[in-house]
Amino acid sequence: MEVNFLTDIDNTLLAFKPGAPEPRSTASVINVIRKYAVKKKKTAPESVEKEIGLVKKTVPWWSWSTFLDRLGIDPRIFWEYAFEVESGYLEPAEPDLQETFAELKRRGAAFFITSNNPPDGIRHKLRLAGFRKPETIFTAFLGATQMQAMKADPVFWRKAIPRTERSPETLSTLGDDFHDDCRIPFSEGIRRCFLLNRDGANDGKSMDGMTLIPSISTLKELFS
Repeated sequence: MEVNFLTDIDNTLLAFKPGAPEPRSTASVINVIRKYAVKKKKTAPESVEKEIGLVKKTVPWWSWSTFLDRLGIDPRIFWEYAFEVESGYLEPAEPDLQETFAELKRRGAAFFITSNNPPDGIRHKLRLAGFRKPETIFTAFLGATQMQAMKADPVFWRKAIPRTERSPETLSTLGDDFHDDCRIPFSEGIRRCFLLNRDGANDGKSMDGMTLIPSISTLKELFS
């Protein structure tokens, strides 16, 4: 049977390292932008906050590059800096993820990213998760900026499903969030969810009509 995985990133492919400082935010890139602008560009903190605020106020569906452009930051230099900084507290959720996904792809699976990250954030997060050549694994990146909706909104899935160019019955979600990765896509016609349950947070989750697989504690279990 053809299987196409709509794959989450945060807490699915990428995780905070043990002992990572609190508060932990999956949108931590904005803090790296602040740090770079102040420390490297020597921009006054109040000016940085003003420009960030203007972007948030005037650009509904921004990418991180929107902030970089506003602050005059070279993206090529910034993303190397961001990788160095965020590698200090983010790591692949499991070892050898690119090899795991490559093997599943050889067996006939296809993968799409479904994420609340903007496009440049998706590439950054996948690099942190150990995907050296994500374009060889993932057929498309379906992020919130392109969908103009977050995953908790049915509109996200209503737009994302046609963009896969796959039949809905062949689509499965793969993620850690019962609401965003199972309940909401189910409302838009997806009937199979691989729900990661690394820490027991999804114990006992179920949904009538959904083929729900809540016992996966590692992505390598997809081989079985």
